[in-house]
Amino acid sequence: TLSGDFLTSTKADKSKYKTAKIKKAKSNKANSKKNNVNKKKTDKKPSISSLSAVLYCENTGEILFEQKSRSRIAPLTTTKIITVILAIQNLQLSTEVEISAEAVGFGGTMALKEGEKISVENLIYGSLMLDSSDATYALAEAVSGSDKSKFVNMMNELAKNMGCKETHFTNPVGTPEMDHYSTANDMMQIMKVASSNDIFRKISSAKNHKIKPTNASKERTLANQYPEILKDKNIIAIQKATGSKEGEGSILMSYNYKGLKLVLAVMGSPEDKVRENDAKKLIDYAVSSVRGIKVISKGEKIDKAYIKGGEKTRVNAYAADDGYAYLPEQGSKELISGSVEMDEK
Repeated sequence: TLSGDFLTSTKADKSKYKTAKIKKAKSNKANSKKNNVNKKKTDKKPSISSLSAVLYCENTGEILFEQKSRSRIAPLTTTKIITVILAIQNLQLSTEVEISAEAVGFGGTMALKEGEKISVENLIYGSLMLDSSDATYALAEAVSGSDKSKFVNMMNELAKNMGCKETHFTNPVGTPEMDHYSTANDMMQIMKVASSNDIFRKISSAKNHKIKPTNASKERTLANQYPEILKDKNIIAIQKATGSKEGEGSILMSYNYKGLKLVLAVMGSPEDKVRENDAKKLIDYAVSSVRGIKVISKGEKIDKAYIKGGEKTRVNAYAADDGYAYLPEQGSKELISGSVEMDEK
């Protein structure tokens, strides 16, 4: 059975009551007015300037677009995604890390100092928001000590477990090396897994972050290196890499448009504006080509919400937005089934 799913917030009858989250899809109402179908508007594939790219739809499990997606290419600093995920898996966010001379030697916008003590969480902010290599290398050392080869083995094992078949890492920060390579398809897989992690999503898309004074530095205020892109509220997670040579840059993105969940990788782009424009073309193509069926309308009563400790224990809950189910090309709307799931708080 094919299921269409989406997440929508709700509003209760009275503002003083707590809100709840509703997960719902309408079942088998083929002739209902609510089952509005967004029919395909175009089958024409977009033309992009980047060397390789892939666009994946999580709702349907389909590759919507690919161009040389299995050609080897330097992942550069998008490599940091793997290092950050290993840190999230193996370390407590509150753990303090003492910065080594080797980490300082990698340099970076964060400008860490030898002997400085700073939390794992703040090093992740520096890695993802600033693309700061000193912070990323410090995370690698915190996971495996000074044994770089041990950490690199962990990176390659994790990539393999994520489904990557044409990826090999030799360092934790993305320094260009002969045997350090990946593909757009593999980097899309990595981004898909990474963006399913709450911590990664939150930090990757953060616009600003303050770090309290440490033993070696005054208070830092971090500003995301992608301020223009993050004006798009549909971006769930993002990581970019700017190459030192023409054609090396990349952009990886997880995107959610009205429940349409997309993951894309654009690699081998000559400059920021080109790869960002290519990414936008791919997103626009997905929005116009994936069939969406409206299963609930904004303001529609969904169910009763339980209010713990409230003046009333049950109040009406309404959909805050329209909700859609997205189907594969051959999928039938007759097969959409659904249920109501409520997080009670």
